[in-house]
Amino acid sequence: MQQLDIFLISTSARLVFTYLLQEQIDRYTEINTDDLVRRVKDALSQYSISQRLFGETVLGLSQGSVSDLLARPKPWHLLTQKGREPFIRMQIFLEDEASVSRLVASQYQIPADKFLRTSSASAPPPLFSDCSTPSC
Repeated sequence: MQQLDIFLISTSARLVFTYLLQEQIDRYTEINTDDLVRRVKDALSQYSISQRLFGETVLGLSQGSVSDLLARPKPWHLLTQKGREPFIRMQIFLEDEASVSRLVASQYQIPADKFLRTSSASAPPPLFSDCSTPSC
């Protein structure tokens, strides 16, 4: 059974979390979790994004779980597929330039295109969408 894309949609200031595609999981055969965590922490700090918001909207995890992941990342080779999924989501989040602006915009309840305009033709699927249905 194929999982749905990581896709967060904004519906009346509420973000809805869904899942990764198997092809997204397969694309990441090795991630340096220490380096990834450092870059995620830098982005969260730079844009004043809370671990709670990041965890709930991007990772589908509680703030406590996010805190543990960011404080003590396990090496990639020791993780099961389920354990790798939050790191894959983090990687996709960092690769999608617009995801940071969408997350910050959602935090302050402003349209993402008013916060920062970015585009990339070869970027992975967006983490957030301004549409109200996943079929947009």
